[in-house]
Amino acid sequence: MITAPLPSGWKYFAMLMSISLVVPFGLIFYNLISTVSSSDFHMRAPLRYAMGALSLASIGLAVEISQSTIAVGTQLQHTYDAWAATHFTLIGFAIFGGMAAISYWYPKITGRMLNEERAKISFGVMFAGTLIALLPLFAAGVSGQVTDSYRFYAVEDVDIYNLIAAFGTLILFVGVIMAIGNLIKSRTEGVAAAPDPWRGDSLEWLALSPPVEHNFDVLPDVRSTQPMRDIRDALARRDAEAGAPADEPQPVA
Repeated sequence: MITAPLPSGWKYFAMLMSISLVVPFGLIFYNLISTVSSSDFHMRAPLRYAMGALSLASIGLAVEISQSTIAVGTQLQHTYDAWAATHFTLIGFAIFGGMAAISYWYPKITGRMLNEERAKISFGVMFAGTLIALLPLFAAGVSGQVTDSYRFYAVEDVDIYNLIAAFGTLILFVGVIMAIGNLIKSRTEGVAAAPDPWRGDSLEWLALSPPVEHNFDVLPDVRSTQPMRDIRDALARRDAEAGAPADEPQPVA
């Protein structure tokens, strides 16, 4: 839109509106960072993939907003800078965000926990592959390589950038295959999952993993939007009144 044949007033208006997106995006990421930094959490597969998704997407969004300025957008129109920024966002939200969701729901769906060591390795390979595949394309775009070009000339000096990006794409592909293999292998070899492995707040974590057809034998008593937290608090109060530690089962008479 910056390079479209529009009156200058509309272009400046579009630029200002695009730059103003920094405020809501900044608040969202500040909220996420503040939540994580002030929480007692364990770096397991769902959180690892989620933080990878936010990290990659933030790079793409930052570059996209910078290209919304008239000066940058005019210089880098139709180059691989825009392509790389878009794919940072797409790969971050779609692939890493999708893996975060699958890892989170995996124990509830299959009744097995995802192998953490294999998940850590596959995440590292995928994350490194994404950076190696996309970062050189920023340099290629600045050097003048246009988007979706099927050939380029040696004088453009972008051969090395495309070669590195090709290796990065292969590494990303290997990481995705490793992640899929982990999903398949953990289905039979994974540790049996408890109903509430993540200490969630919503009611589905009260059901068995995987859930039976009728979900619950008794209709749960829901009194808030965080019924599982209410249930854990009630059990903790019961254990405290009985004089037993909250995290230990009651002795059987």
